[in-house]
Amino acid sequence: MRERENVPITTVRDFWDSNPLFAGEGAGEPGTRPWFEQHERVLAADCLADERALSFVTQDVRKDACILDVGCGPGFWVRFFLRRGFQRVWACDLTPQAVRLTRTSLDIFGLRTEGTIQEGNAEQLPYEDATFDHVNCQGVIHHTPDTEQCVREFFRVLKPGGTVCFSVYYKNFILRHPALFRTVQRALSSLVGLKGRGREAMLRDAKNAEDMVRLL
Repeated sequence: MRERENVPITTVRDFWDSNPLFAGEGAGEPGTRPWFEQHERVLAADCLADERALSFVTQDVRKDACILDVGCGPGFWVRFFLRRGFQRVWACDLTPQAVRLTRTSLDIFGLRTEGTIQEGNAEQLPYEDATFDHVNCQGVIHHTPDTEQCVREFFRVLKPGGTVCFSVYYKNFILRHPALFRTVQRALSSLVGLKGRGREAMLRDAKNAEDMVRLL
């Protein structure tokens, strides 16, 4: 993975602070119980339809593990771990908006963690070396300017023998072939789009396949 050129981390932060995950896609006011519940349903149905995906996230993670969720967004994974009996859960996100949403969701659902929820850049995590037993990061680091640096940070904050589970968005056949992507882009640019975060015209506006993945 290559570092993205000419995209400062402040630009990424400002975008996600103004366009928090699911804010434009879900019905209702962001930060309300119905909004959080809808996000959970959509994520479970569309992204985690196979129960094995959920079990994989907690595989070999002890209940007393000190867990860090990087890029917590509206707090889905923080709540996920807490509901399954993990109490030592820390979380960080690049944006203050995501931190507020995660904290609000814990209050709404009556969940408590021994850890803290705070702002933090995945490329420069605000934690000491060898702090955590497990790092969780789902669908986040492909949005950052330097994805490889994020991975290095995961291992820096892990204790010896610790585990990490992270995912990035998958590039299908079309996205892996630039010429084919441009052909599809020209043919379907007015038809393909998703709600929220300016994605209504994402195929038309994407400069290349990398931009398309990040807009998703």
